Amino acid sequence: MSTYDHAGRISKQDFLYSSASLLAICIIAAAARFWIRLKIQGEFSVDDGFLIFGLCCLISGLAFLYTYMDDMMFVEGMLTCGASFFREVPGNWQQIAYRYQRNVAITSLLTWAAIVSVKMSFLFFFKRLLDRMHSMLVYWYIVLAFSLAVSAYGFSVYIVPCPYFYGARSFQCGQGAKTKLTFDYAISQMILDVTSDLMILVIPVHILWRNRIRLMKKVAIGSSLCLTIVMIAVTIIRASGIRQGSVIDSVWETYWQVMSAEFGLIMTSATAFRTLFVARNASLER
Repeated sequence: MSTYDHAGRISKQDFLYSSASLLAICIIAAAARFWIRLKIQGEFSVDDGFLIFGLCCLISGLAFLYTYMDDMMFVEGMLTCGASFFREVPGNWQQIAYRYQRNVAITSLLTWAAIVSVKMSFLFFFKRLLDRMHSMLVYWYIVLAFSLAVSAYGFSVYIVPCPYFYGARSFQCGQGAKTKLTFDYAISQMILDVTSDLMILVIPVHILWRNRIRLMKKVAIGSSLCLTIVMIAVTIIRASGIRQGSVIDSVWETYWQVMSAEFGLIMTSATAFRTLFVARNASLER
């Protein structure tokens, strides 16, 4: 165990074990969903494609993240505790910091792509249930346009405010001259992310309200689909702790972004509720 494995609020072991465990659940849940979709329902649609893309982005992002976790914890200790925290500061500490700045941006882009895929998967699944709801179809296109704009802005957040990956200027991103700008971009992304989730949430609520099914079924399906609230809660947690004193806590931000992507993919893979919605829609069209 390295001397800096517990440098931040989230230790290396906690980060590794929790993210890896949820990733395993994601893979199992996705496999179960696709088994039902292909073997039982015999179909494959756009929302399934987004789920596959999101899962691939998450696996790639985490696999890459695990290769530089020591660098992550080292830089976290340097920012929050200073060089006195370490028994020995390696001679190449500047190169480690530069490398980390580049690598964490790549991981953030991949995990954000996974979160965007969750949004798109939900949106395109719900679109299939809105064929006879013209006003809701108009609303769906509005939500799609807004979500795409938020997604594009979200990608820019990891590069635009501090596009320095080599050289001393990269230290300005987590502390110093660029800290406030980096913080403002990150918070605005999270606010827009939550707003997009809430707009998507309106669609299943409207479907549940309009369909004539028993109250208990409405409560059960609504509660399950509205687990989007979990993603919103995770985003709020991410926002609440992104700044630690005068520095940006990139370990905290990265960890909770990974959690958001993993929870989202698990929810998207909840095949039992998807099947129930599709079956109900088919019965209404007969």
